[in-house]
Amino acid sequence: MRFSQTLLAFASSVPLLARAVAIAVEQRTVSTEHGTISAPTAGASAASGASIPFAYIDNNWCHDGYSTITVWLTDAEPTANDVNSTSGELDDALYQFGTYLIPNFGLQNLPGSTPPPSTLTIPDLATSNIASGANLFLAVVETATACPPGINIPPQYGLTTVSLVAA
Repeated sequence: MRFSQTLLAFASSVPLLARAVAIAVEQRTVSTEHGTISAPTAGASAASGASIPFAYIDNNWCHDGYSTITVWLTDAEPTANDVNSTSGELDDALYQFGTYLIPNFGLQNLPGSTPPPSTLTIPDLATSNIASGANLFLAVVETATACPPGINIPPQYGLTTVSLVAA
């Protein structure tokens, strides 16, 4: 009889444990892992309407088949605390250039996906009251979606930046 009561008590607590684990798994994190912006180089000039070169080497720390990156322009160097842990967005960015998909392991681009462009066009800086000589930052948020592999694993975000100078 005592064994049955113990077993029943344990069995009734299992759903509570499962819910506690699910809550912990839903937390998204900003990882210290991130790729590298290889173009433009630090200190490059950024003029309204001008094209600047863009190249990003993804880290793919979670070994995803495809890496999603989002490219932003900011007027202050973003930190991990500036990455929205729910959406992966930089909420205080001046401009979002777009979200792009990088194929890994020799995979082809997915139909309908957009690979990163080789150039980015700087938006009108005057609308954001950015003066010539002001510091700007090109920021890339890389999203890992299967780290560690499993079901219902929340995304992790990696952040890297390069400084620019408004022209």
